[in-house]
Amino acid sequence: MRRRRNGDEGAVLIMAMAFLLAGSMVAMALLSLTETSILSDVHARQAADLRFSANAAAQVVIEQQRYTYQDLSKLPLDTTTQAWDCTPANFNASVSVKTPVVVFCQMQYQPGTTASRVLTLSVCQATYSPTALSDCVGTVDAKQLAHLSAQISFNDYSVNGVMACSGLDNRWSCGTGMTINRWQSR
Repeated sequence: MRRRRNGDEGAVLIMAMAFLLAGSMVAMALLSLTETSILSDVHARQAADLRFSANAAAQVVIEQQRYTYQDLSKLPLDTTTQAWDCTPANFNASVSVKTPVVVFCQMQYQPGTTASRVLTLSVCQATYSPTALSDCVGTVDAKQLAHLSAQISFNDYSVNGVMACSGLDNRWSCGTGMTINRWQSR
């Protein structure tokens, strides 16, 4: 018969395995925390890029529309909102921003008030589908889909109080004043 040893070789092995298990669990927790931190940084950067792109695109459209006389006969009229579609042609493909966006613009004329033109902009992230623009504004909850919703009023009146921005000959007074009524980012 063999004699049993009264040593602690087995206990040392069990303790070594327990330390390895605890160490690997701590390492897994640190790796998981690092992955979460990296993903949070990436998502925060993507959200900031989208916000920057939406703001930049909206400002470009505002500047294009502010000093430009709009010939209403060349703009399509939305009969439900009684607003003209002033979405720039080929604008969405030509904007050089980090995150591509689409811009939908509607313009209403309000002669006789200090704000003679009111622009309503909806800016959404581009989805590269043929319906990207209509997806941005084509629902009842368009403001929820848009990453930026803005409303800007232009004052097209001359110093004499006459609406002078009424044709190509007197377009010099288009956009003499501007008021941002709403600028909401999501």
